[in-house]
Amino acid sequence: MWFKSFEVHDIFKITKLYTLFEDSFPGGYQFSGEAHDFWECVYVKEGTATICANDKIYNLEKGDIIFHKPLEFHKYIIDEYSFADLFIFSFSLEGKNTSFFHDKVFKLNKKQQNIVLQFLSFLYEKCGADTVSAEHIPKIFGIRTLHTILKKENSEILTAIVINYIYALLLSICDNATTINETHLAHTDLYKKAVNYMHTHLGEKLSINDIAKYCMTSTTSLKNTFISFAGLGVHNYFLKMKISRAINLLSEGVSVSDIAQLLGFSSQAYFSAAFKRETGLSPSRYIKDKSISR
Repeated sequence: MWFKSFEVHDIFKITKLYTLFEDSFPGGYQFSGEAHDFWECVYVKEGTATICANDKIYNLEKGDIIFHKPLEFHKYIIDEYSFADLFIFSFSLEGKNTSFFHDKVFKLNKKQQNIVLQFLSFLYEKCGADTVSAEHIPKIFGIRTLHTILKKENSEILTAIVINYIYALLLSICDNATTINETHLAHTDLYKKAVNYMHTHLGEKLSINDIAKYCMTSTTSLKNTFISFAGLGVHNYFLKMKISRAINLLSEGVSVSDIAQLLGFSSQAYFSAAFKRETGLSPSRYIKDKSISR
């Protein structure tokens, strides 16, 4: 009997897992924000959350998920009169189709939400919680980490199962997805304009006055806007943007001295000190660790 075969190609590949947890956050909670060189997904299991991703701002509700691409500064804020149960997981993703998830927020359909619920049910069981059905998962307060699960026996099998749940969700979204648009709140236009201006002037030493003048606003209004949406001062946010760009340049093989000059640092020593303060590693150590991980 003759059988026709079909070649199988990976459209993307998960190469590393970093975090995996679910937690509940009360009204008024603000996550201070971060940027890292891997993907992070935030799924709203219950409640609502305002999430900032670089210059974009979204209001997410139950069943929504956001994909933070590598080196994207992100934070979340829980409205004072609300709450949020969030499922957060992060990983390294490679492949030609990864760009599909860039700058994307999705409203999951029932099938996709069920994949997440089954995923959570599996995690709860492996973390020692009572086995529950996917249709009725209780709130789990406190962090349930990936490391808790993978310390158990058959960790390679457990890792494969975790990755396959993530693959199932990603593939389902690729096959059928409903995207969510940005949210327009008071001062979001000012925030976007300021962030875009800073992004196009990463090689300069911008002052708060420079940015405020370009945005045609007061320095007080600019400062308050960044505290509201980024949870950071203007200078600190600009520095984080520079460090994110530096990480890209280091990955491309640009020298530390050239990066310091390209990004407007007064000296290589000052750049190296700022890089280590923000990332925990010196530029040379970062390069060495990345080459080892490959």
